[in-house]
Amino acid sequence: MKRAFIGSQVLTPETEYRNYAVLVSEGYIEGLVPADKVPCNYEVIDFSDYIIVPGLIDIHIHGYGGHDTTLGTVEDLVEIGRGVSRHGVTAILLANVAAPRDKLLEIARNVKDAVRRSREKVVGAEILGLYLEGPFVNPEKKGAHNPKHLRKPDIGELEELYRVSEGTLRVVAIAPELPNALEFIERAKQLGLVVSAAHTNATYEEAMRAFNAGVTLCTHLFNAMRGFHHREPGIVGAALERDDVYVELIVDLIHLHPTTIRLVTKCKPVDKVILITDAIAATGLPDGEYVLGDLPIVVKGGISRLKDTGALAGSTLTLDRAIKNMVEVTKLPLREVLKMVTVNPATVLGEKRRGRVDVGYIANLTVLDKELNVVATVVRGEVVYQR
Repeated sequence: MKRAFIGSQVLTPETEYRNYAVLVSEGYIEGLVPADKVPCNYEVIDFSDYIIVPGLIDIHIHGYGGHDTTLGTVEDLVEIGRGVSRHGVTAILLANVAAPRDKLLEIARNVKDAVRRSREKVVGAEILGLYLEGPFVNPEKKGAHNPKHLRKPDIGELEELYRVSEGTLRVVAIAPELPNALEFIERAKQLGLVVSAAHTNATYEEAMRAFNAGVTLCTHLFNAMRGFHHREPGIVGAALERDDVYVELIVDLIHLHPTTIRLVTKCKPVDKVILITDAIAATGLPDGEYVLGDLPIVVKGGISRLKDTGALAGSTLTLDRAIKNMVEVTKLPLREVLKMVTVNPATVLGEKRRGRVDVGYIANLTVLDKELNVVATVVRGEVVYQR
């Protein structure tokens, strides 16, 4: 099916086109032409009052609409993709929380099957794989991970998870100060994984050694990690200093103060910042009591916390809201903020055909109105959501 998606603006995001059409065939972008030059053999999808941007990518999400990565079935995982497409998201990495070894193997199998399912039939955001957030993190910075499931980095367990996932394990998180961490990082890189520093009490020196060893990402910067101190900058200082390290930000204005967000954008190149949601199963649902993994949580006023300690436990943020918050707080141009949810996440994952509106790229598009509300979501040329 050949389709032409017409927009008042098309942001690639590097270039802006006015009154243009995105030509799509067999799920890929064939070209960009003026709206009045669309060939007659294309079905026209008219979004001429709206802005067409690359499809949003969320590389760190635990759940949505009552469906959870750690506890859910394959069907639940597919439903997460369907649910977040309402918010302009076209591709996701599913994140777990710490669990016993057998449970992690089950999660890896489920995600593998969900990846296959999302490729066979487009119903929502594509599932790109698994983000292994636990168990190889520091109990001192456990956040919402159950400490009884946390353990030292284990190369054998990593290799088994990778084998079971059949290559759909994409990101592995680690606290780089833990024993055997550098050897673990080296093996993970050999497997082609992105290694992220997470839930860590690493000093500046420990962080620098990890970055030199191959860590290229920091999981939800500032949260669940050693803070910045003027005499011991810690991993936060190291991450802000290194232009070769990507940082995730949860821009719900709860996890990070607006000044903190602005400081990050002054320290880091725009192309090394990635907006994530860290969203949990309660996202899109009313306030109430839920679970994250096997820990009870309470959502009040949209803020998710562990029931027993009150610690923040993921978020109920959506990626469209994150974009609005980022634009409002930083005053950066929309094109720059878009990179943080399109090009940058695609690049860190090595996804060379995602994140841009350009010839040869997968036809994943998000349609926004002038207030940055989602009008429609297109996955592989199919409209999976329309307001």
